[in-house]
Amino acid sequence: THLLGQDDSKDNAVGIRATFANNVYLNSMDRMPRLRYGYAHVYNCVMDSRDILNARLSLGTSPLAAKFVSNGAASTCGAQVLLENCFIRGIQDALNSGNGSSPAGYINAINSLYSMNGKYVDLVVKNKTSADDDILITDADAFIASLPYADYVLYDAEEATGIVPYYAGAGKLNLEVS
Repeated sequence: THLLGQDDSKDNAVGIRATFANNVYLNSMDRMPRLRYGYAHVYNCVMDSRDILNARLSLGTSPLAAKFVSNGAASTCGAQVLLENCFIRGIQDALNSGNGSSPAGYINAINSLYSMNGKYVDLVVKNKTSADDDILITDADAFIASLPYADYVLYDAEEATGIVPYYAGAGKLNLEVS
């Protein structure tokens, strides 16, 4: 879905700062977002991949099942990612530090809900790197204090499922040039 920093080389990724607010990720398999080296603030987002996960599980041990990944947000190469007030459902690896040969990054989620198989479960950062890295957790308070903006509206994570999709999608945003 969103890949920022296309490879582990710092050449193209230094200084990336991104905000993902009020987004709906419906049946995406990966990169909600994935970031190298920079900083990403993800808030009021709904990430729902139940249909993709169910399709994968229905394939059982078929080699085709391996083609379906179930990753949410990923932080690699020392990037910092903070998810705030997000609702995450049907994603096996919702928070990932590192990815394959890419080294670990800092990641955390606060005031967010995670549902698997119809039950709320703890949101845990997973080490997804083949390197021998430790899982790195973003300091949420320090991250928020460093944001270049202070005024943003946060929805309760569960309420976001009713609010955010209503305003999301093609044709829902009108930009006016003055």
